[in-house]
Amino acid sequence: MATSQDFINWVCGPKLSSRYLHYILLMEQESVRRFAHGTTHQTVYFPEAKAFHVCLPERSEQDAIAAVLGALDDKIAVNERIAATYEALLRLGFAELGMADEPDDALAIPLTDLITFNPKLAKPSAEEPIYVDMAALQTNRAGIPAWSRRAPKSGPRFMNGDTLLARITPCLENGKTGYVDFMSEGEIGLGSTEFIVMRSRPGVPSELSYFMARDARFRAHAIRNMVGTSGRQRVSAADASNYLVNKPDPIALRNFGRQASSAFAHMESLETQSRTLAALRDTLLPQLMSGRLRVKDAEKIVEDQV
Repeated sequence: MATSQDFINWVCGPKLSSRYLHYILLMEQESVRRFAHGTTHQTVYFPEAKAFHVCLPERSEQDAIAAVLGALDDKIAVNERIAATYEALLRLGFAELGMADEPDDALAIPLTDLITFNPKLAKPSAEEPIYVDMAALQTNRAGIPAWSRRAPKSGPRFMNGDTLLARITPCLENGKTGYVDFMSEGEIGLGSTEFIVMRSRPGVPSELSYFMARDARFRAHAIRNMVGTSGRQRVSAADASNYLVNKPDPIALRNFGRQASSAFAHMESLETQSRTLAALRDTLLPQLMSGRLRVKDAEKIVEDQV
């Protein structure tokens, strides 16, 4: 197997568990970064990596610790596979609506009949509203796994049921898109200025905006309409919204909405559970590595979660 020159390959001998090493490096990220060179693109070179030292317990203890933490990561991976299956099935349902096809003159309508772009919202009332940055958007999934809170500044406003579409290169080409479903009722959040907010109109399933944003033909249209210098090209909301689709059958659209609503509710619960599991893993990690928490005690905690 070949790897990029940007990777350092760690080869474990018989005294070191590879999964235990994974958790060591996860815990010691800040320590590893102190060895890095550069500013925008930081690199840890082989001599510095080779000089990185840790204390190792017996191999049996390593395996036990890795098994406890790995149970949490394994459950997170299962949740991700379930969500991916839901999305794959719903994309097939979206395709059956005919909106992904080239528009027929007899059926063509402006996309804005179904979806609004950058809809107006009041200023967030919270002193530190939810803020979503570009790094939070995934390239192949609806869920937004992380966000922060900060004092309100410029940026598009959104609420539950909205879709966030990256409008700048290379994020648009890479597929960075997210569906907002993690906020309280009526809560308003802020996002990166490089987002376009898409919202289904009343009577249209809110999830339709997400699957439209994921549609290959729509994305190709948005990419063709990017302007600007190389490396900093963007598409405007006006240009992205200037798009024709086939009008979906109302009954088929309603059925799609019911299926999508049910699936997204389950996906949101899985995402919430995964965030809880990841937080638990990050809490247990340093305690297990330091010996402050016994493996048997950690096993009991994990059993209640998975």
